Amino acid sequence: MDENKFELFADEILKLHQSFSDNWKETSNSKLINLKKATVHNMLNGKMFNKEFLEIVDEYHILLNRQFSNLSEIQYDFENEIWEIRTRVKQKDSIINKLFHYSKNQAGEGYPLNKCLNDVMGYRLMIDGIDIMSHETQDLCRRVASKDGLRSYYQNKDGYKGIHFYFNNNNNFNFPWELQVWAKDNEVENERLHSDHKAKRSYISWPNDYNNSKANERVKGL
Repeated sequence: MDENKFELFADEILKLHQSFSDNWKETSNSKLINLKKATVHNMLNGKMFNKEFLEIVDEYHILLNRQFSNLSEIQYDFENEIWEIRTRVKQKDSIINKLFHYSKNQAGEGYPLNKCLNDVMGYRLMIDGIDIMSHETQDLCRRVASKDGLRSYYQNKDGYKGIHFYFNNNNNFNFPWELQVWAKDNEVENERLHSDHKAKRSYISWPNDYNNSKANERVKGL
């Protein structure tokens, strides 16, 4: 892997995250939440959602979609015959499903929001011709992850192989963004495992629960 290019790529995501986060906080009409101190359990009370938290998620999600074209331009600056880059904003139903997943898990009672909602904005870098789990690749990623506002961890479980980076610019009021780094050779198996994992987070009742909670909160505010 080209270390200088990868470091520039990570730096650019850090800058995009910082600029977007500053803009969001300046324009938000909601009271912001410390996502490290607040837990999933704090935001979900049975089938009811916390109104303030819903407003924050909605505002953030809307602004991400409005600015998505700017946030995704990075792929055209860095892609080549070896690097393939994908970008996406997490779908609203996936966000809610993830919250439900952790709320129904006992560990969710103490699970910080910044570890649950750490991929609302996501980048994926697939590199041809590398071994993602080699010592050389992992050492390079550790060096890049030593930057302020950035951390990483390695996944090598049940066939999935990847390195995940999380960008929060040392501010716990910022939603983290995720960068997944894959070897091109692992793409098919990783995609299959991602689909299987997502299918396990299927909650038939959540759309009604989510919409009812928003409707109830609107009635209370009348």
